[in-house]
Amino acid sequence: MVAILREPWPVLERFIAWHLAAGAERMHLVFDDPDDPAIPRLEGIPALDIHPATEAFWQACGIGKAEHFTRRQNNAMRYLYQRATSDWVVNLDGDELVFCRDGRLSDLLARQSTDVRSILMGVAEHVRRDDAAEACDQFRLPMWPGLSRRIYREFSCYMEPNRGLIGHTVGKSVVRTGLPSKRFHPHWLVGEDGKRIVDQKITAEDGVGILHYYGDDYDVWRRKLDYRVGAQARNRRNEILKALQEFLEAGDEEGLRDFYIRMHYLNARQVNLLASRGRLLEVDTAYPPLSELALS
Repeated sequence: MVAILREPWPVLERFIAWHLAAGAERMHLVFDDPDDPAIPRLEGIPALDIHPATEAFWQACGIGKAEHFTRRQNNAMRYLYQRATSDWVVNLDGDELVFCRDGRLSDLLARQSTDVRSILMGVAEHVRRDDAAEACDQFRLPMWPGLSRRIYREFSCYMEPNRGLIGHTVGKSVVRTGLPSKRFHPHWLVGEDGKRIVDQKITAEDGVGILHYYGDDYDVWRRKLDYRVGAQARNRRNEILKALQEFLEAGDEEGLRDFYIRMHYLNARQVNLLASRGRLLEVDTAYPPLSELALS
């Protein structure tokens, strides 16, 4: 597993502990802040390879530290992919968890024929409940336009174009190592011919996918918001980004918080409707403490 990270400790701990418990063989963690305070807390854990993103690291990746984050991310992932010693590699963000309902991802990969080079795993997006004080283990799945309109009603103008989600709807690929490639896109490997390498697709409702905690915490979401509004492509999320930009320009923090709640929280009616249409995934997201896993 490879990841480039700039997250608060609770998010990092969940990401690392979850995947170690799930059987990740090696985790290559690139810290975009080379002085990240999490680095000394993680040193000495056998399965982790820590890469502080110093100027020397970026030079080794063939890019400068001042380049746009997406370009640096792609170069870092390709650099680590080319040096991977495992049979398969998956590139994740710190707010994403690989989910396997039955067994481990390694079991699924071991069953693949040699002509399968890549499997694209679909996404499920974490939601919060407006009638619960604690976070729940529920995730909404991409949905069709008619259902999106029923779920979100007048707010559907923001949600429907992106299939009822806020984050990406594509998913992430797990890829065989050793493939000739042009670049490592966040969602798939791009071959030397410029075409994406995706041989199979599997959805989260099938039992294997990506649990995406996109915008799960307001303070973390707010800290990243200015970058995301400026960096994300104007496509299916045009209306969302336009609204967020207007809130930012007006300095309307109350409006931002209300908009955030409408994007990421569900009420009982919405939950029941999603569940009745098979668009709500429930997963036990408990994981052992990192301190226990570090000793194994």
